[in-house]
Formats: sequence, C-alpha cells, structure tokens
Amino acid sequence: MKGYTPFYWDVPEKFNLNPTEALLLTYIKNFTRGKRGYCYASKKYLAETLNVDPSTIFKALNTLEEKQLIVREFDSTFRSGKIYVCAIYDEFIEEKDVEIRELKKEK
Repeated sequence: MKGYTPFYWDVPEKFNLNPTEALLLTYIKNFTRGKRGYCYASKKYLAETLNVDPSTIFKALNTLEEKQLIVREFDSTFRSGKIYVCAIYDEFIEEKDVEIRELKKEK
C-alpha cells in the first residue's frame, strides 16, 4: 500500500488489542474505503504487508472477530473473503477525528 495509514494510539487500549491486532484492524479499515465497503485482501497479502507470518494474521483476525470489531464472509464461488469493519470501531474513530479537528481549531 502506498501513502500512509493513520493509527490511533488509543485503539489498543480501548479494545484490548495487542499491537499486531490493532495495526491489522487499522489496515483493514483503510482497505475498506471506497465503493465496496469491505476489505478483500488475502491473509497472505496482509501478512506480507505487516511483515508477519500468515498464522499471526489468522489468529489476529479471529481475535478481532471475537471482539466484534470485524465480520468476515467467505464466497466459495470466488474463493475469496470479505472483511467488514463493525460500527463500534467506526464510531470510535469518528470520535477521535472530531477531537483532532477540535484541537486543530484551538491552535
């Protein structure tokens, strides 16, 4: 991925995530932007992007799903999956964005 992905330092504490899980969630959110509304990156691609073993991605995805931060769907026709970010994370990020905008106004 080119460019940058904003990382909110409150995410790991708020959702009780380890650094890999928090970063993965941030990347998934970034990949969902656009018309589709879901991330379709493979576990292999996510592992390469984050420079971790695919098994680490598998475990992190399971944790994110258990904590109801993502929902996964598998399409056997196309042998691919979709990952949706849940509203609880979106709402938290929106609150953080509002805080940042307010801080910028104060300056």
